Parts: sequence; C-alpha cells; structure tokens
Amino acid sequence: MAAPELTHQAPVGGYAKAIYSLSREGEGPVSTSALAERLAVTPGSVSAVVRELDALGVAEHTPYIAPKLGNPTHDDHGDPIPSADFSTEELDTRPFDELAVGEAGVFARVSDSDLDMLRCLAERSIRPGERFEVLDRRPFGGPLTVRLESGAEHALGGELARAMRVEAQR
Repeated sequence: MAAPELTHQAPVGGYAKAIYSLSREGEGPVSTSALAERLAVTPGSVSAVVRELDALGVAEHTPYIAPKLGNPTHDDHGDPIPSADFSTEELDTRPFDELAVGEAGVFARVSDSDLDMLRCLAERSIRPGERFEVLDRRPFGGPLTVRLESGAEHALGGELARAMRVEAQR
C-alpha cells in the first residue's frame, strides 16, 4: 500500500523519513526549521504538513517555546509565524518593485530562498521593519534607489526588488 499523499509538496513518507533521520541525529524533538532545511522547503510549509501528519497519526506535533521568544508573529524574513491556534497575521503588502519615486514604506517581507540575496540585504542593514523612501527608479527592471531611515542610500536591483514585499505609505 502506498503512503498517503499530503496536500503539500512531499509525500508522507518523505516527511516521516526526514523526521526519523533528524531525531536519530539530535536530542529531543525535531524542530520545524530543521525539517524545512532538510527538505528544502519553507518553515511555513513544514508547519502545515506537520499538522496534517499529526491528524493522520504519523507524527505528533507539539507547539514549542513561543512564549519564551515573546510570541513573535513574523520570523526574521517577515514570514508569518502561526500562533498556538495555527492562525497567522498577514500584513497588507505589495511588491517592492512596483513602487514609484517618492513613495515610502516599511520593508515587510523578503524571500528567504536565496542566501546571497539575504547577505546582500544584511550588509546594507535592510530587514523587515526598516523604513525607506524610493528616491529613483531606473527603467526596464533597473534598480530602485532607496533612502533608509538611517539616512543610508542603496540601489537595489530588479531581481532583489521583486523578492521583497513592503507596506507602502504614500
């Protein structure tokens, strides 16, 4: 009999095998971040799948130390973190690369799928929560130049701008 399929990317067997392997390598419960790294998926996807695995009786999901972390609603990259009742707080955002010169806002979210992109942003102290104003926009997918609240100015290329979401304020 084949393993049941989940509504997400990997079959039950793939998740179960990864959970088993990780539990043998470490001590204590397997974290969703370790599972996400092993399967090369987002932590949000893992959380949803682990809930399904729990419902199927394949794994046991135990919410962890959120109160110890101050009950964050979003991770370091701006992705929502489910609460104890598995609800999430989604921000009203739009793509950064759609902003016009003169618009201002707050960086809300950045794709965490490219480590080089994350390093580039970190080197420029650009992270969710950082306020900015668009100073210039080059045509044909060229860079957007922004001024951060600190006064620093940076040109952010088209690919990077497409990977970011912002809360825009006119």
